[in-house]
Amino acid sequence: MKATGVVHLGNFKILTVIRENLAIVIFTLLFALGVLFGVLLFADNKMINEAESILSIFNDIRKNFAFSKAFFTIYIFEFTFLFAIFLFGTSLLGMAFIPFIIFVRGAFSGLLLCGLYSSLGLTGITLNLLTLLPSTIINVLSQVSGAGCGLNLSYSLSKMMLSGGNLHSGINIKLVLKKFGLLVLIITVGTLFEVFCLFAFKKFFV
Repeated sequence: MKATGVVHLGNFKILTVIRENLAIVIFTLLFALGVLFGVLLFADNKMINEAESILSIFNDIRKNFAFSKAFFTIYIFEFTFLFAIFLFGTSLLGMAFIPFIIFVRGAFSGLLLCGLYSSLGLTGITLNLLTLLPSTIINVLSQVSGAGCGLNLSYSLSKMMLSGGNLHSGINIKLVLKKFGLLVLIITVGTLFEVFCLFAFKKFFV
């Protein structure tokens, strides 16, 4: 009986954590679905040109760019998704478009993964594990966390507008800006780490 009680207690804690972070869990699943969608598109030969374009940009960064230019190029890509999440979070459209942004981010990752594997085989998978996966986890977690924050902000704004309440009542704008500022900092660190790995391992992937 005691063992059964422990199992139930553990399950209850897991469910509680999921319920308290439901938005983040949903956005993580949306990102995973986006990755799967990108892989399926590539496998169906519908997005091979797009994948090759993404891969060519990646190869240019890896082979030809200086460290600062490589950082700036990758950072703009990652920051654009976070900024779009913040922008839509400040409007009523956020609840519709923020999930789509996370899904598209996953599709890009799926296409790049397929492009690397198609062009370099197992070397491409190794390249992904060594240089892209660690920073992708950091950046995507930041974007997913921002999506949860943006969704809450969009919901709060829509709720107040529909109820005719004061725009600033119940919303801590400073806290929202601090959260997104912290996420920008995390993405900056993640991008620096990615570029460092690209330059550290690039001689192994000629």
